Amino acid sequence: MAVELEAVLAALAGIEPKAFSIAGVFALEAGLDDSGAVVVRIWAEDAAPVKAALRAGLLPDQLRTAEGSVPLLVETGRVELWQAHTARERPMRPGASIGRQAAPRNAGTYGARVVAGGAPRGITAGHVLGRRNSIVTQPGRRDQANAQRIGTVAANPYRVGPAGRRHDVALVAPDKAADVDPSPHDSPQPSPANPAVGLLLAGVVEAGPAGLPQRVLYMDVAHALAQVEAAMPQAGSVAQAAVNDRVEGSGRTSGPIRATVAARGIFAAPGGARFPGFSCRPPAGARGDSGAVVTRKTEGRGKVQTPRRVIRKPG
Repeated sequence: MAVELEAVLAALAGIEPKAFSIAGVFALEAGLDDSGAVVVRIWAEDAAPVKAALRAGLLPDQLRTAEGSVPLLVETGRVELWQAHTARERPMRPGASIGRQAAPRNAGTYGARVVAGGAPRGITAGHVLGRRNSIVTQPGRRDQANAQRIGTVAANPYRVGPAGRRHDVALVAPDKAADVDPSPHDSPQPSPANPAVGLLLAGVVEAGPAGLPQRVLYMDVAHALAQVEAAMPQAGSVAQAAVNDRVEGSGRTSGPIRATVAARGIFAAPGGARFPGFSCRPPAGARGDSGAVVTRKTEGRGKVQTPRRVIRKPG
């Protein structure tokens, strides 16, 4: 049975204090290699103290989860931390933090590049942004108090109209078209091979045991695009998710999002319109991930979106 990245991330938190107590350790990494297998790396200025800790049993040589074990690898040098989703990015990649300038504690997720009226736009959840023409920052001001403007709201039906008709989707009009163009480190844009299927609405959460989300809902991307008269830049890049489909994406809070479609249905957001969509198992997504776009996974296609998570040493 394959070990899931989410399970490894949870297990990694258990060794974090001991790992960072070792001289020279500056980061822990969990992610996927080119074959799609989970790997775990300990990044250090010098490998010797880490290897000594492994020999002494201070750290396990295998990171164990309920799904299996993953070996701990020791790496030296520099690790690029571009996947910190709360940082400023130009151009933005799917998963980046965005928000409305008027809300200092606000942050959501930039989903993907779309086109509306022939112009480049960015898509996200409507509750993340303000009314039409209000200023959008990247990152959201929850992540950076003096976050810089990246554009304005081009459309947001969530902020207009009577209750029951406010669809939770919005478009960003970038000040510079290049700010929503694919970047060198970008997660892949939706394509015919990996079509967009869902817009994550993390605010629609039912609390489960210990306050963990029991259900996080996704709006069908085709429905979301129709509400704002937009389309994916490449024809054939939208599909409808079916039960048991594997989906993946990238969120501002969670980083990698990988899950399986558990159920389809017609759902209702608080104060908003009813929409076609789906839920997943595990209930992937957290507050701050709202607006993330997930694609249907194509087996064997190599790297998945946002293929790693790096935990930096505090301080």
